[in-house]
Amino acid sequence: MWVWSFLSDAEEARTLPRFHYKNKADRTDLSDKIGKHAKALVRLLKNNDLDAHIISGQSHIFNGFHLYEDFGESNRVRIDDAGTNKLKCTDLIAAIAERAETKIKTEPQQGKIGKTARAVHFVRKMGESNLFRYGTALNEVIATATNTLFETSHNESTISELLSYPSPPSES
Repeated sequence: MWVWSFLSDAEEARTLPRFHYKNKADRTDLSDKIGKHAKALVRLLKNNDLDAHIISGQSHIFNGFHLYEDFGESNRVRIDDAGTNKLKCTDLIAAIAERAETKIKTEPQQGKIGKTARAVHFVRKMGESNLFRYGTALNEVIATATNTLFETSHNESTISELLSYPSPPSES
């Protein structure tokens, strides 16, 4: 099982979302744009009576997600009688934007963005995963995996350096 866990962690660390590789200013800008556009879309939909409800159908006829308002009256009555939950599209848009903003602010690891950013992020993500799962970073294993995936030439020492973060400045 540990091999499967390690490989799963390595795949996750190797395929981090693109926003992880943006610098802090670009991430802040991205977060601001997502929030701004989501609010504008929500406002446009609501102000023009275009909001709708998403429902999930689990029958052979209405399987998957649909807009409740697109069904005829008799089908809406059946949907209502079945107690099907409805989610406003504008609530979904706001939730997606909030989720994106939270991920952008909390997920990316610290570090400079440059030509080795993907390898460094991989090292740090794997170090974090290994510490959690095995109680040790496994620097030699991370070096081998990083060198294989990113054509680097790290050793146990350089991995150790990449995994040591500077202390945050103290508040006076």
